[in-house]
Amino acid sequence: MSRIRTWLIVSVIFNVFLIGGIAGALYRWKGDEHAMLAQQHRNIRFAAQELAPQYRKAYAALLKQQQRNAAPYAKEARQGRQYVARLLMAPQLDQQAISLALTHIRTAEFEHRRELEESIVAFAAALPFDERILLVQGLQRRGSFQLPAGPQPSAPQPAAPH
Repeated sequence: MSRIRTWLIVSVIFNVFLIGGIAGALYRWKGDEHAMLAQQHRNIRFAAQELAPQYRKAYAALLKQQQRNAAPYAKEARQGRQYVARLLMAPQLDQQAISLALTHIRTAEFEHRRELEESIVAFAAALPFDERILLVQGLQRRGSFQLPAGPQPSAPQPAAPH
């Protein structure tokens, strides 16, 4: 009887850990899925969701092209970060070299962002007014083109009199 009782206790403990592991994996899997969906809906590519289909396709093509154009900037920034990591691990810390490398990384990232923003502005300028407004609203919700809170533009504002 003692042997059966020991095996029963071992089996219960094993099953508790097994069920806990499965539950934890499911929680993690579902949690990551929700985090990915939340991130996707903040992603700039979803800013054109409200546009007409032909404009959505053109916007997606624009972002795809910008991603290809950004490859050298991304590579430069990645290599710069690796270089900074090597400098930080060196026995003698060279702060000037680290500062210069960080400046180089920021410049590459800035150029990528500048090109992306300029291409989106050029794309928006080619849209009809109502589609442009939808794009701007999408960018405000999902992109980095968030404007300060205030009245939403519905028509061009006249210049202030001098």
